Amino acid sequence: MASACEVLSEASSRAQALQLTQLAAAEAWRIEDKFSRYRSDNIVHRINSADGAPTRVDEETARLLDFASTLH
Repeated sequence: MASACEVLSEASSRAQALQLTQLAAAEAWRIEDKFSRYRSDNIVHRINSADGAPTRVDEETARLLDFASTLH
């Protein structure tokens, strides 16, 4: 999401390290696709384009927004 990212892990083998790296990268790309403000095909764009109107979101997005509200 337009920022640097680093993942540190410990593995017992090169194969396990590769698997962990692939899992972490896949999750990072999933989050990027879902929540990037630079895309016009995701929930962030729908919320931003709703002009203040209520927008139905999935459970993951609702939990994220609730957590952000708690932190605020």
